Amino acid sequence: MNARSLPLSEFSYFVKFPPTAKGLPNTMLPLFASFSAMERRMNRSAMLIAFLLVLVGGGCQRRSQPPASDDKTGQKVDELSRKIDELKAILAELKQGRQGAEQECRNWLNANFIPGKTTLTDVESLMGNKYLNLDRPDRDDVLTVQFSLDDVAGRKIILDFTRLQKSESSPIDGIFNAKNDPRVLEKGFEFGFQICGFCPHILVDADGWRLDGKMLAGAIGERRESVDTLVLPRAHARQGKVQVKLANWAPEIEILDQVELGVVAAQPGEQLDFDGNGGAYLWRENQTIPCSAPKTRGGRDYWRLKLASGQGSAVLVLELRNTEMFQDTAKQSYLRDEEPQADLIVEGLNNIAIKPIGTKFFRRVVIPVSAGVSEIRLSSPAGMWWVRRAWEGSGKSASMCWVSPSQNNSAAAALQNRDGRRLRLMPHEETEMSFCLPHDQKQNNNLKLALRLCGYYEFLQTP
Repeated sequence: MNARSLPLSEFSYFVKFPPTAKGLPNTMLPLFASFSAMERRMNRSAMLIAFLLVLVGGGCQRRSQPPASDDKTGQKVDELSRKIDELKAILAELKQGRQGAEQECRNWLNANFIPGKTTLTDVESLMGNKYLNLDRPDRDDVLTVQFSLDDVAGRKIILDFTRLQKSESSPIDGIFNAKNDPRVLEKGFEFGFQICGFCPHILVDADGWRLDGKMLAGAIGERRESVDTLVLPRAHARQGKVQVKLANWAPEIEILDQVELGVVAAQPGEQLDFDGNGGAYLWRENQTIPCSAPKTRGGRDYWRLKLASGQGSAVLVLELRNTEMFQDTAKQSYLRDEEPQADLIVEGLNNIAIKPIGTKFFRRVVIPVSAGVSEIRLSSPAGMWWVRRAWEGSGKSASMCWVSPSQNNSAAAALQNRDGRRLRLMPHEETEMSFCLPHDQKQNNNLKLALRLCGYYEFLQTP
């Protein structure tokens, strides 16, 4: 079955975000930025530093005793210049593949990108603003950006910042004064690699195409064909129809068997999420549960989440994703044709196992809680998961209405049923699907939507 092919000649170097997507550039963005581009950013930074020095020096007028504030600004200029030179040298060695260059890069990033302190403005002053905004939904309350490095491994730096609007400030403040930028780094940097940049990407039409997530994490090869469900928080209907786009943005073949849109009517304030087995829940938040860093012992991470009342709040909802360490483990496992041992275990509740969901994008997972339970314990192999937030809530199982796509093209026709009549999405290809809402829900303004997809993918090259 055919899908529309994007006009990209070198996909492994570019991703084309839809031109109407909010928060995303109206261009093809390099996934592997050229070193010359980095040098140009360094030159622009040097020019800016020179301009600032002119401002600090007062133009053509000389002052016999410069104010102390000028000395501090000058020191900051010198420090910034030194860091830029360090980064430029490290990236040059990384590009050349020099032994030890990766660890030097990690050390530099750890020293300069500090969670709870470093702002996006700080990072831009060092690396420029040519990064990829991964366009996370509002409910994630996070700004996730991706910087590309020009090295043979295809490394990308992934950074998660608090998602707040940047306050207005002067040009100097915008560069040097972190307190004027509330977008603060939440977690240490991670390197992204190709292995977890794969999977079908899902976009929804929400006043322009928006990237809601990716699906089928770990479904590599036909024997790992699986079914995955993704909440679509930004999708909405126009004239009773919902538009969804499936996009292959990786050097892989995506083989898809069935796609369905899930629809359920909710009450005001209710949210839709799924448990680890794909069961739907409508739930309402009662309180946020603090999520501190896990305790590590014996090669495993442990979390303890205290519930407020212990009277059985019905559901615990976790917001989480996998990490760079999982990415490395998964790569080695798949090369041996083995499964990565990375499940997140909910201890005491029949030892529920949450399967890996992939890196970069957060998911929410619902855990039903019995009456009288006052504490939930989680464990996983050390370093594999980031449990970012958790909520205690009241909720109930939801009965979804699943609808197939309208058969307005051959791709949609191939995905009507799980019957082995598969759609093959080649690299650079994407296909749009239109779903008609059930007749009795077309006028409902409080619908919750999700996508269910069955399939797998195959690499075109060894990851």
